[in-house]
Amino acid sequence: MKKQIILIVAMMLFSTAAIFAKPFTEGTSRLIVHLDKSADPNSLDLRVANLNKELTQIGIQDLNGNLKFSKFVHKKESFALRLNLKGMAEGAYVVFVSNKSHQHSQAISFQNEDVALFENSEDKEPEAPFRFTSKNGGTVIVRISDEDNCSVGVQMANLQKRPASVRLMQIGEQTMFSKHLRKEDAFAQKINLSGMADSDYILSVEMEDATIVQILHLSEGVLTLKKHQVAESPGAAGKALAKGK
Repeated sequence: MKKQIILIVAMMLFSTAAIFAKPFTEGTSRLIVHLDKSADPNSLDLRVANLNKELTQIGIQDLNGNLKFSKFVHKKESFALRLNLKGMAEGAYVVFVSNKSHQHSQAISFQNEDVALFENSEDKEPEAPFRFTSKNGGTVIVRISDEDNCSVGVQMANLQKRPASVRLMQIGEQTMFSKHLRKEDAFAQKINLSGMADSDYILSVEMEDATIVQILHLSEGVLTLKKHQVAESPGAAGKALAKGK
């Protein structure tokens, strides 16, 4: 699958202040990531700055934790590359940039030969419930919360017995928690991350009408909800759930 991704890489040095507007982290040495749809079909343009010459991994993984693409960059202050997803299965993916100092993740959807970025909810409260209207007309409610003892909570209401999946994976690693719902009206689960490696984690909730991706950060036993990203469309994941896959 990795060989099916057509990658056009252009390494360059550039002024970060002139090109990028929104930093990933605050501080005097911050990783700056910019990801956009490309003018080319099936493609994304990725630009990263302030790497401090650290060994950095760029990857694409699906919500099952399968790594579909991986590239390492070393001894660079910045780089730019174009990713072409042609040949990959339709569905939701996470594009990530990771080194020992910083990690950045962005959920994307790929369907009908088009790539779209999930809507980023940086301006909302991390634990605010997400509501959307299902095809049956009911309002589905999903809430992801920071619980005690290094745990994250997932609550879902008014599912109307429609299928859904909840998964947790570490950036660049396989899924470590997976729950598939088939005929439930509601769901509640606490997932404990105690003892797991310091890293960013991806918690995903997939339904027929929407997919939610919650970014979690674990550091020295402290779990933080960073942001969640949403795509409100049936997409390939929703169609597969509807068929019972």
